[in-house]
Amino acid sequence: MSQVQNQGDSQVVARRQAASRVQQDIRLSLGQTQSLPHMLMTAPLAVNLLGNIKLLAFSDHALRIRLQEPRGGFQYLQKAT
Repeated sequence: MSQVQNQGDSQVVARRQAASRVQQDIRLSLGQTQSLPHMLMTAPLAVNLLGNIKLLAFSDHALRIRLQEPRGGFQYLQKAT
């Protein structure tokens, strides 16, 4: 009976150590200035903004935009031939 209890205790200790490591990793990844609730509160706004950008990018007006090569040519883009 004590051997089974020792195995159960060691599993509990291992789980607590793993949970502690996860908490420490989260604290380190968030840095000193941000908290997890603060980061999660900004997620809906970010998703909303990305959705709006997608709607704007595929609107009729945006699809009619054509790029014209500038007089000096493109500096960072290559024109497909």
